[in-house]
Amino acid sequence: MVNSHNSSFVPLLNQLQEYGKFSKMIPAESSSVKEISDYLYSELITGIKNNRFPHSGTFFSIDGDDYRRIAISTVLSCGCHHIKCFEAERSDFELLLHYLDQVSRVYTHLFFERTKYVFHQATVMYREVSG
Repeated sequence: MVNSHNSSFVPLLNQLQEYGKFSKMIPAESSSVKEISDYLYSELITGIKNNRFPHSGTFFSIDGDDYRRIAISTVLSCGCHHIKCFEAERSDFELLLHYLDQVSRVYTHLFFERTKYVFHQATVMYREVSG
């Protein structure tokens, strides 16, 4: 039985399970991007199954402002954030953003947005796609 709170995420969960890890569908250009990609995939599967995401659809905030790290903030339904940092080269941030743009084209229920005037931040959100 699907919890009514996260029932709208079922199409995304189905797509994630059908296609598998992002790196299976889209090759990662660096080991850091692959590591982050696998982490995001795992967080999505766990978060949806355990009803951890808010219904707003914002899943992740990504910050690459620090020279040697990329911080991923997972938005939780309780209003909290779970933050994980990854060691990465400066160029890996741009590779990651390009990669997430490609992911959002394959996994149609994910929406990737780069903050307009703050170039070191981006967001991954859920979008409902009508049948």
